Amino acid sequence: MRRREFIGRFGLIGAAASTLFGRGSSAQSVPKRPLIAWTAAAPPGVKTPQFMVDLTFGNFVKGLLEFGYEQGRNIDIIRRTDIFPDRVPSIEEMVALVKPDIIAAPATLEAVAARKATSTIPIVCAALADAIHLGLIASEARPGGNVTGIEPYIAGLPAKQIELAREVVPTARALDCLPT
Repeated sequence: MRRREFIGRFGLIGAAASTLFGRGSSAQSVPKRPLIAWTAAAPPGVKTPQFMVDLTFGNFVKGLLEFGYEQGRNIDIIRRTDIFPDRVPSIEEMVALVKPDIIAAPATLEAVAARKATSTIPIVCAALADAIHLGLIASEARPGGNVTGIEPYIAGLPAKQIELAREVVPTARALDCLPT
């Protein structure tokens, strides 16, 4: 066999091999689903009824489903109580072990602990209270950082509401607030 024939055949075999076994022909890898860490758990020594825990988590999952996110299909959710069978880990321990993409904190207590554990993973809190004074955000105008959520009380809002009520009904002698 001559040298040119050998190189020609070898080149043909190499091209066939790269087509069959190259990058483009390998099986497509399954994309990684985002992992949400659900941080709700009763503090040590506090007995929270299980139906309340399940109701809160169930409503969270139901809300995600309404937006097209289904657990096990296009997202994964891990609860703090699911990590160890015998104890509930701290939020810091959960973040270190699980390395979630998002941390879901149902209340301010969990958001504060999550913020102490990480400054890079986004933290979503359903009900923030006094976020500026707790160091969760820099200011309401420019929160910065990795914590977001809803703050039900806004400083100065009750006074503005009374002012508006007096404009609407200037002859009113008494005002009352109805909780929502």
